[in-house]
Amino acid sequence: MSGRKFLTLLFFGALALFFSGCAGKTAEFRFNVLFSDGAVLQRNMPIPVWGKAAAFARIRCTLGDSCAVTVADCNGNFRLYLPPQSAAENLVLTAVEESSGREISSKNISIGEVYLFAGQSNMAFRTRHTPDWEAYSQKTPDPQIRFFQVAVTKYPGLQSEVSGAWQADAPEVSGEFSAVAYYFAQAIRAKHPDIPVGIIGAYLGGAAAETFISREALLQIPGFAGDTARLDTLMYQPSHYLDLPSDRLLPDGNQVLFAGMDELFPLEYIPVASGASEYHRADFDDSTWQNITLPDSWTVAGFNHAGIFWFRKEIDIPAELAGRDIVLGIGAADKADETYFNGVKVGATGCYRRFDHFMTPRYYTIPGELVKAGRNVIAVRVSSSASIATDGGLIGPEAAMKITCGEFSISLAGNWKIKMEQNLGTAGVSFMQMLGPGAPQSLHILYDNMIHPLIPYAMRGAVWYQGEADALCYSQRYEELLNALIADWRTRWGQQEFDFIIIQLPGYQPIRDYQHFSTWAVIREAQRRAAVASGSSLVVTLRDGDVDDIHPRNKRPVGERAAEAAMHNWENESPQQSAMPLACRNEVNTFIVVFDREIACDGEIRTLMLAGSDGVYHPATARIVNGRELHIYSVSVAHPRMARYAWSNHPATANITDISGNLISPFEIKISAK
Repeated sequence: MSGRKFLTLLFFGALALFFSGCAGKTAEFRFNVLFSDGAVLQRNMPIPVWGKAAAFARIRCTLGDSCAVTVADCNGNFRLYLPPQSAAENLVLTAVEESSGREISSKNISIGEVYLFAGQSNMAFRTRHTPDWEAYSQKTPDPQIRFFQVAVTKYPGLQSEVSGAWQADAPEVSGEFSAVAYYFAQAIRAKHPDIPVGIIGAYLGGAAAETFISREALLQIPGFAGDTARLDTLMYQPSHYLDLPSDRLLPDGNQVLFAGMDELFPLEYIPVASGASEYHRADFDDSTWQNITLPDSWTVAGFNHAGIFWFRKEIDIPAELAGRDIVLGIGAADKADETYFNGVKVGATGCYRRFDHFMTPRYYTIPGELVKAGRNVIAVRVSSSASIATDGGLIGPEAAMKITCGEFSISLAGNWKIKMEQNLGTAGVSFMQMLGPGAPQSLHILYDNMIHPLIPYAMRGAVWYQGEADALCYSQRYEELLNALIADWRTRWGQQEFDFIIIQLPGYQPIRDYQHFSTWAVIREAQRRAAVASGSSLVVTLRDGDVDDIHPRNKRPVGERAAEAAMHNWENESPQQSAMPLACRNEVNTFIVVFDREIACDGEIRTLMLAGSDGVYHPATARIVNGRELHIYSVSVAHPRMARYAWSNHPATANITDISGNLISPFEIKISAK
C-alpha cells in the first residue's frame, strides 16, 4: 500500500471516528428545560428555542403556524429562532430530527409577557408570608400565570442548564414563590386577561449585586478587576475539595464561610482594648462620646465598617424599685453583646463572628442588690466582624428596649452615648467574594449558575430588588455595580429591547427625617441615578418598609407598582420613573431644583436638608413654584450649594409626589464646582 493511500485511509477513518464519537456522546433529543410543558414564551419578538439532538442533525421546529429549521453542532447543541407571535394559549411546541424521524413536543405552551425576577431576600420573600395571601389564596387559580423557579446552584464555571419546571398558579405553588413576582403577575392579568404572564425567579437571600454580574463585566470595574482575575485560579484550587464527604459534590458554603471568618478573626473572644477597660464602670466620664439615637446601627454615626463599640446610657430608677430584681431589655445586638449594669456584667449573648443571634432581643435579669434609686448606668459592648444589612449596633426593636419590674416599665429607646473600641474594617465582608465553589457570595457565581443558562430566553425584561447586602461595604460603589449589571444583561440577551425595573430599597430601622451617614440613602440614590443613566424604570417604596424588619411583609403594593411600570413600558419609549431632578441653581439664599415634570405636596414639605460649601446640612423649608421648581431655603445656610431629600434609612415622612400622587425618589443634588 502506498504512503498516500495509507494517509487517505487514516484521514477518513479518523473522520468517521470523530463523527461517531460526537453522535455517541449527544444522541439524546430534548428541549432545554425552559421549553418544557407549560412554558410561557415572549410575545411580539423572535422566540429562541434550543436543546440537544444528534450531532449535525437537521431540526425542524414548529409552534402554532410558525416553523424554523436549523442544524445541530458536533456536540448536538441546537438553537433556532421562531418568528414573533401575538398572545396565545394552549399551543404545542414540536421539534423533529429529520434524519431519524425522532420527535419531541412540549404541551400547554402560552405566548405572553415574560419577566425575570432577580435579587436577594426581599425578592425571595414568599407570598404566603404576606398579609394579603389568605384572601388571594381563596381565589380561583389563574392557569395563565406561570412560574419557573431557578434552583440555586453554585458550581464553578459557566453553566448551560438550570433545574426547574414551569408551574401554573395554585396556592401550593404561588404561596412559595416570590411575593413581589406573584402580585406583579396578578396586577397584569387583572388589566390584561388575554395576556398570559410567565415569571422566571432567580434570587437568593443575602446575595450581593457582584454575584449576579458576569466575570467579563466585573473585569471592567477597577475595584473588582483584581479580585475577579485572582478568583480565576482560586475557584479551582484542589484545597476546596480536601476532606469533602463522598456524598457532597461541592464544599458547604456556610462551613467555608465560618472557616474563613475563624481564620480572619482567630479569637473566639476579643479582649477589651486597654483604653476601653474602664468603659463599663458606672463612674466613667463619657461626656466626650458621640450621641446616637437608639435603636439604630453604628453606621448612622459615621462608622461604615465592622468593629467593637460601646453604648452607654444613664437612667433614673424610682425609689420604689430600689433593691428589687428588674429585667433589662436592650433589644437585638448585631452580633454579640456584653452587658453591664452599674459596672457589673449581667449578661452576654452571641459571638462576634457568627450570625446565630444577630436578630435576637436580649433580656437580662438584674439582681436587686445592683438596683438603686436615682442614677444607674447601662453599658453595652457590641461586637461584629462582618455586619451585613443589620449593620452593627443595638438595633431594637424599640419596644424591646426597656426596663421592667412587674407592671412598671422604663423605655431605653432614645439618646445614648457611643464610642468605638476597635475598627474591624470590611474584610469580613470582602473576603466572602473569594470563597469559591459552593459559596453563593463568590464573585459572578450566581450569574454563572442562575443567569447565564437563561440567555437568550426571550423576555420583556428583568425586575431587580436588591441592595441591602451592598449597603455596608459597597454603597459608594453601588451605582457603578448596578449600571454594570444592567448593561451586562442587556448586552448578553442581545434583544432589541430589554426592560429593566429597579425596585428601590424601602424604609428600614427607626423613622428619621435625616441621617447624614445613611448607607441606605446612598444605595437609593445609586438606584435612582442608575435608572436615569440606563433608561430603567424605578419603583419607589419608601412607605412599604418596616421599622423592625428588614423583610417587610407588605409586598403587594410593591409588585403592583412594578406591574404598572412594566405595562407603561409596553406603550412608551421612556421608562416609568417618578419626577426626577434635572438641574439646580442658587439665587441669593435660595436653592432651586428643577424637575423634569410637575411635582406636588399636600402640606408642609418634609425631610429636606440644605448645605453650603462647608457640607454641613441643616433642616430646610421649601415651596413649589411653577409646578416644576422646588425653592429651598434655610436660615442657617446663607449660600446654599447642595440639597438632600429623604436622606435616611427610613424617611417615612417624605411627602413630595408627582402629579399622579406617586412619591418621588429620594435624591442628592449639588451645584457643580466651576
